[in-house]
Amino acid sequence: MGFQSLALNTTGYENTAIGYYALRDNSTGFDNTAVGFRALKSNTVGLHNTAVGFNSLTSNTTGTANVAYGFESLYSNKDGDFNTAIGNIALSSNITGYSNTAIGHEVLFANIDGYSNTAIGTYTLARNKNGYENTAIGQYSLWGNITGNKNTAVGNNSLYANSTGSFNVACGNGALGNSNGSNNTGTGYWTLLTNTTGSNNSGYGYKADVSSGALSNATAIGAYALVNANNKIRLGSTTVTKVEGPVAYTISDGRFKTNIAKTDVKGLEFIKLLNPVAYNFDTKKFEEFLTKNMPDSIRREYMNKDFSPSTAIRQSGFIAQEVEEAARKVGYNFNGVHTPESENDNYSLGTQPICSAIGKGDARTTATNRRT
Repeated sequence: MGFQSLALNTTGYENTAIGYYALRDNSTGFDNTAVGFRALKSNTVGLHNTAVGFNSLTSNTTGTANVAYGFESLYSNKDGDFNTAIGNIALSSNITGYSNTAIGHEVLFANIDGYSNTAIGTYTLARNKNGYENTAIGQYSLWGNITGNKNTAVGNNSLYANSTGSFNVACGNGALGNSNGSNNTGTGYWTLLTNTTGSNNSGYGYKADVSSGALSNATAIGAYALVNANNKIRLGSTTVTKVEGPVAYTISDGRFKTNIAKTDVKGLEFIKLLNPVAYNFDTKKFEEFLTKNMPDSIRREYMNKDFSPSTAIRQSGFIAQEVEEAARKVGYNFNGVHTPESENDNYSLGTQPICSAIGKGDARTTATNRRT
């Protein structure tokens, strides 16, 4: 029904064509439905296709089992199979890509031969050309992806800027929104938003993030948690005052230890140089240090907190720089001090020597020996 609809059909059967040039070039294709101006116009032997809308599937020739609903949806498809496009110009540039699902305006618009992509929401995966096995749910999610593969983005603007990164998972509005790295996982609103080229990073919690864009193997866990070095895990924000659990273990299995030497461990010689102190930790100043490389628009989110309760806590322990110096003086290669890897990293202590009691005990022993 319509001017030259099914005009060239020869042996094709069970076809329905409604509209100007609908299924015009079909020769042997069967079980096709075309509704709209030039819908499935170029189809020759393709079968089981459904096209509803102006120029929908108009270039299809041999493609099979495609579904197109909307203005110029699957417009350029020629021999791609098993595609579903619902929305204006959804999958419009697709030529050979197959098994794609696009639901929404301009979804997977630029796709050419990418396959097995699923995109739901306005402009999702809009720039994808060759990427495959990506899943994007939410407006503008994976919008900039071109060749990235096997990414999952759930939430508006999640993985928005990714173009070539692969194997990323972003769940939450804006999660990994500026990232183009690979193997990153961000779960929560604005998680890992600062990441740009870094890979193998993880963020869990509201605005859990990296402090700069190129870190690797860094993990931030908890709301506002910020990690600032490679191969580092950060638990909680700077305002967290307690981290607890029933047990804590460090791997210490003799089967995997080599070069064991008791003489390398310094005892009282090292401990006597340490000075335990009581102090207040300025959590606001530390947060300023962590966020110094962030854009102001993001940095403000982390500074807009009450740091006074965490800063007011009276703590006791050691100053890492002093422990480092004490180890140097006695020639002790002490791995309990983490020294900064860069100007963006901070000192930390992984081992707190119990030196006060030992030092006092040693002093009493020395005094007793002198009296005797």
